[in-house]
Amino acid sequence: MNDFYLRRLTAQATPRCKHVFCTILAALTLILPMQARPSTFALPSIGGETADTIMSTADEYSLGQALLKQLRAQLPVAKDLVSESYLENLGSQLLTYAPNIEYPFRFVLIEDDSINAFATPGGIIVVHTGLIAATDNESELAGVLAHEIAHVAQRHIARFYAKANKLNLGTTLGMLAAIIAASQSPEAAQAMLYTGVAANASAQLGFSRDNETEADRIGKQILTNAGFDPSAMSRFFGRLQDETLGQRDAATEFLRTHPHPITRIADSLNVLPAEHQGRRDSQQFELIRAAIIARFGNQTAPVVIATNPALQRFFKAAVAVARHQYASAQQLLEQLPLSWQHLTPVQLLKAETFIAQIRYSEAISVLETLNANYPRQPATLELLARSYLLNQEPRKAYRLLVQADSLLDQWPELLKLKADAAAHAALPLQSHITLARYYEQTGSLDQAIAQVEYAQALPELSTSTTAKLDQLKLQLQKQQLTLSAR
Repeated sequence: MNDFYLRRLTAQATPRCKHVFCTILAALTLILPMQARPSTFALPSIGGETADTIMSTADEYSLGQALLKQLRAQLPVAKDLVSESYLENLGSQLLTYAPNIEYPFRFVLIEDDSINAFATPGGIIVVHTGLIAATDNESELAGVLAHEIAHVAQRHIARFYAKANKLNLGTTLGMLAAIIAASQSPEAAQAMLYTGVAANASAQLGFSRDNETEADRIGKQILTNAGFDPSAMSRFFGRLQDETLGQRDAATEFLRTHPHPITRIADSLNVLPAEHQGRRDSQQFELIRAAIIARFGNQTAPVVIATNPALQRFFKAAVAVARHQYASAQQLLEQLPLSWQHLTPVQLLKAETFIAQIRYSEAISVLETLNANYPRQPATLELLARSYLLNQEPRKAYRLLVQADSLLDQWPELLKLKADAAAHAALPLQSHITLARYYEQTGSLDQAIAQVEYAQALPELSTSTTAKLDQLKLQLQKQQLTLSAR
């Protein structure tokens, strides 16, 4: 779905929206096992330009990294690694069946109750918690992700650069600043957007129609090959259309830049077999959606949860945690069916209740078992490292995160935990270096450089360590100069 249309829609229709958007970009970790990739389907080419002649895939990926670090510095993400890991896993499954994937993607969850999702350069797919809460089934969520993946796979952003005479990073940041402004003022957002690309506005609008049509078609092919219900995307877009009724400005903006909603729905249903039902919702999806509604929504169970006794009990436990009623949450979790007790979201929620009740040893027991059975899960690593720290075992926390070091740049909260663990374990050099990585990944280059300088001031550094610190500081300063030059 088009990000600008949805920004207008949600800014006007969702007065409770209290947060702004954010993206995270890092190497994608494939946690779920992947199926074999089917034969690549043929892709149409929109327009006469070749995207690679304007922007290579490497340049597009680099642009995404630069945008990511700047946006991380300003915008909040949902600090819910359980839900974000699920989103990564679902996205990974879809990417297995997507064409032209030449760099890692990142799927990011934003704590915002509006219904929205969009793609940015470099394979960053951003999803709001409100969108997940609004989906009727997993195929609808997969449909949104597939649509946004198709935008990236078809090089729509690079093609836009071709139309817009190679917009630079500064202009692109200005456009994304319009996304941020939309959470507070859709009128200001529109002004900022068109100020940034005024000279190319007509080219942009004409191009968006074709882009959206192409993303619909390719997205549905991805859905079909991945085993989801391809008609779910149309149903979800249809509900969005219904929500625009009576909102003249939002509907007008949408119709100016996109195929008519009815056309999109009819077109999609004609392309794919009507009898295709797709697979049933995964239990993981049902638990994650329930937890998201409990933590970030209005804490009222929708019908799809209320009619499932076990799921409703899990939902009530998640609501109790959100309200800091940890003993009640633990009791509700203990009442779940035996077949539910081993599920990762249940185990993690149970560990949270133990931590909050200062029962660290019990939390550690649950989390160590979970980590042994399903290693390298970010949410498990986070809770286990935090439990070790609270239990006055910082070296255990540090060793745990050192073993998972290749994951840490993807999940900045784990970097911060590693730095804290090193500091409490009397490892100041490692703490400062890790904090420098954390601040670099979150776009705070001044603080990253400061951490390197603190490390340089430590006594008894070896010659090789001093040289490495000098090199790291130089790299950070170059990044700083590049950004200021934009």
